[in-house]
Amino acid sequence: MNYIYNMTRRIGLALVACMLPLAMFSQSGPELLRVNPDARSAAMGDASLGRAERMYIYTNPSAIFSTDCRLDASVSFMGHAKFQGVDGRQWGTAVGLAGKVGCRHALFAGFRYVGGLKLEAFSEQHLDRHYTIRPQDYTIDLGYAYSFTPHWAAHAVLSYVNSQIGQMGETVAATVGVSRVDKFKAGGRPCFAHTTLRLANIGPKLTYGQSTDVNLPLELALGTELTTLLSGSWEAALAVGARHAFKAGQVRATTDVNLGAEALYKQWALRAGTVLRTDDSPLMLTAGLGYEWRGFEMTAAWQMAARKTDAGDRFARLLLGFRYSL
Repeated sequence: MNYIYNMTRRIGLALVACMLPLAMFSQSGPELLRVNPDARSAAMGDASLGRAERMYIYTNPSAIFSTDCRLDASVSFMGHAKFQGVDGRQWGTAVGLAGKVGCRHALFAGFRYVGGLKLEAFSEQHLDRHYTIRPQDYTIDLGYAYSFTPHWAAHAVLSYVNSQIGQMGETVAATVGVSRVDKFKAGGRPCFAHTTLRLANIGPKLTYGQSTDVNLPLELALGTELTTLLSGSWEAALAVGARHAFKAGQVRATTDVNLGAEALYKQWALRAGTVLRTDDSPLMLTAGLGYEWRGFEMTAAWQMAARKTDAGDRFARLLLGFRYSL
């Protein structure tokens, strides 16, 4: 989500200051590494570190051990509101595959992409309208998770990162995490608590061309989700989390607080949440719906900023997710 805000600010700054396009993106690496592509958790305030059940590699790989899932295939499509004065419209997609190997092992694979904007190339002297830059980022990801006990599991994900902003940059990044699942009763009802601690985007700098090195957006996150069965047809979940992005280059450290809730009735799901920010970005409001039938699931999520930015844009993002699970 920070990807859109940071990109908007950098585009505006570049248009005013007439700097090279590379400078717009070279402060903290591709923010694709921080974008949540999962429609369910996006509708729940981006609280993605609890019970996952879909898009495991980009949410919580260890959560697969607390489900009956043997194989899972998930795909998401993301579309963003158009920026004023910028050609094109930001969009993205993600694919996640997951499978258990026995009772203690799980393997994951994924692909993420974001692009769609068109920027005129320019120098300090003049604007060259014959040269258009189409910034785009993608990652290829592989993951592994291991269940130590019925309560504890750990996971690791390795990503190849490719970023193109007129010049191409590439690197590798790693994400590691540990999760705990607790089962208990409250008021006579069964409850499940999923808690995960994750350190994401560990790796060497992203190198553009021969002279520009960019730090990756290192992030420490902690999240938990409490699920309870209210009756034979009703189920409810409450998720909370926090993400701390460390200082990278000239981009200062920030912390996001994620809050989300979910109500399930038979095959239907209703979700809502918010993202609280510690920087000058407005808080986010999120909502979504889901429907599941015989292993197939369709999920929709809508995210919108509570107010416009100083540049006059209001962030908004629509996600559509599809999943099949065995």
